[in-house]
Amino acid sequence: MRGIWSVVLLSIFSISKLPAQTVEHEGEFWGAYISSIRVTEKWAVWNDFHWATTSFFVSRHGLTYFFSPNLSASGGYAWVTTATSFSEKLIRDEHRPWGQLVGNFWLSKEVSYQLRFRYDARFRQKIEGQEVLQDRLFYNRLRFMATLRIPVHTINSHTNVQLRIMDEILYNAGGQIDNGIDQNRLYILPTFTYRNLSVLAGYHWRLIPSSGRTLNRHGLSFWVIHNMDFRKRINENWQ
Repeated sequence: MRGIWSVVLLSIFSISKLPAQTVEHEGEFWGAYISSIRVTEKWAVWNDFHWATTSFFVSRHGLTYFFSPNLSASGGYAWVTTATSFSEKLIRDEHRPWGQLVGNFWLSKEVSYQLRFRYDARFRQKIEGQEVLQDRLFYNRLRFMATLRIPVHTINSHTNVQLRIMDEILYNAGGQIDNGIDQNRLYILPTFTYRNLSVLAGYHWRLIPSSGRTLNRHGLSFWVIHNMDFRKRINENWQ
């Protein structure tokens, strides 16, 4: 618990140091499908898709290597399209090589805690006035996420309900940008899990500071996480 609240407090403190801003609030829906396909003891295939209304669409793919059951590294490529300050249509494309390191810890026999560091190499189309250009700018984005999983109810050995609380800080770095903190994301997601499939549905809040204003995006998240294990099937085909 201490770790996730440290992340939340750090993000709030950092944003509070920004100059006076015009504060705006908007609503949105965020849908996602995230899958991991285990193909060997050490390797899995990663795929995820995210769509937030009037904000972005992400198609991310890659490979995951498991150092141990509780420590993994992933990397790959994502194609992204986003809205702009002058249009809610998804018209600004982006190439995004990415990598991440994930560690899982147990605070007790039932409560688990996850830390994730993700790096995005962002090649985004430039904007001039109200026009999206073919030329691209490049910068780095560093992402730090903490997730707390709290059990709520166990239905049987393979079905349960839990509460997930997640907070993520996104920070930009590079010579072509000057805004530093990109945004902070907080999620409160009740989760229903049946075997290898989890459905997360709840509230998210994205705080997005920019020059002259702070945008608060509040909305409903509906995510599906699918963890598949093909190791037995692959081994049988090779025998």
